[in-house]
Amino acid sequence: MPMIIVSCNSFIFEDISIYNDLDEIIEVQEIALARADSHEYIREVYDCSEFSRDLVKDLNRIGYNAEVVYGFVDDYNYYLSESGDISLSKASALGFDEGHAWVRVYINQYPYYIESVTGVILNNKKIIPI
Repeated sequence: MPMIIVSCNSFIFEDISIYNDLDEIIEVQEIALARADSHEYIREVYDCSEFSRDLVKDLNRIGYNAEVVYGFVDDYNYYLSESGDISLSKASALGFDEGHAWVRVYINQYPYYIESVTGVILNNKKIIPI
C-alpha cells in the first residue's frame, strides 16, 4: 500500500470517515507529490501560487472539488484567510512577512489541505482560520 506523507506531527485518524476515504486520499497524495516533483521552486516565478494553481487544475480535471486557499504560515501552523486577504498590511499586522498559497480539496465533503510546494497532506489541526 502506498505511504501517505503528512506533516505537522503525523496524520491523526480521529474521524472514522477517513478510513472510508483512504483510496481517494492516496490518489490525491500521489497527484500532489507528482505535481510537487514536476517543477523547481523559483520565488516569484514558480512558487506557492503556481504550484497551488496547477495542483487544483490536476485535481479538478479528474473530478475532485479543489481550490487554492491563502493565508500565512509559521513553523507550526497554517493560518487560513477565508477572505483571501494576504496583503502586506494584513501580513504585517499579524506578524508575518508575506502570504502563502496552498490547496483545499474536498473528499466526500470533508476538507483536506495540501502544502502544494511539497505535496504533503497537512494535519487539519494545524489549519487555523483567521
